[in-house]
Amino acid sequence: MKDKLKQFLKENGYAAAVYSCIALVVILAAGVAFYDSLNISSRGEGEIADEYEADEPHDRPVSLSRDRSYVDEQNENASEKAETSSKVSQEAKKPENAAPAPAQTEEQPSKTASADNLFSFDENTQDMLMPIDGRIVMDFSPDMAVYDPTLDQYRTNDSICIAADAGITVVAAADGVVYDTGFNETDGHYILIDHGNGWMSTYSQLGENIAAAVGDIVNAGDVIAYVGEPTVFGSALGPHLEFYITHNDEPEDPKLLFESEE
Repeated sequence: MKDKLKQFLKENGYAAAVYSCIALVVILAAGVAFYDSLNISSRGEGEIADEYEADEPHDRPVSLSRDRSYVDEQNENASEKAETSSKVSQEAKKPENAAPAPAQTEEQPSKTASADNLFSFDENTQDMLMPIDGRIVMDFSPDMAVYDPTLDQYRTNDSICIAADAGITVVAAADGVVYDTGFNETDGHYILIDHGNGWMSTYSQLGENIAAAVGDIVNAGDVIAYVGEPTVFGSALGPHLEFYITHNDEPEDPKLLFESEE
């Protein structure tokens, strides 16, 4: 047996050496790979994650589109800093011995100021103008129900509705001060005039181009607005002016105040 092994090595010694080297290299490579896998497994996921996130700042959320709290906080801080800086700057600009600002002695007129100091309408000695020429399509009737074609029902009415084409000028019924202007879904655009002595006139269903502003003094016959398209609450009447008069907050029949024709 030994003789046969010696004879084999003698005849194939070079080839055996080559094969042995190749096998050794393969074994060493497998060992290195196995060692690396064991080293990676021994490190926790938390350690790897910490190394990955080390390059990222930790004072902001990953996605601002999902978490706006960081942005809001930064904006608030920036606003506070800017406000503080502005206050400091203003204080620095004030001279040390600056005199205090003089007190304002004149009282500015308010939006709701009464017109009694300028006008005092008296129904016994004065008349009101009809704000537009036209046919009354819904009459004053605070005690007896009248038919409302828009609502298709009977109801009381504390104003008069005067038919007119859209765009027709509307004039002040008497001297006064514009008390309020505005818009709501029921009346559309409107203007309210204080004539003094508790008398007020309201003009509604107007166009948006109001020709007078709050606080303006108007005289009887002055153009104050234009007839507009009616709201849904007066659509069946077509374009018209709704004219409403009160005395001490009680509705009055405007027809009784109009100048009588001689």
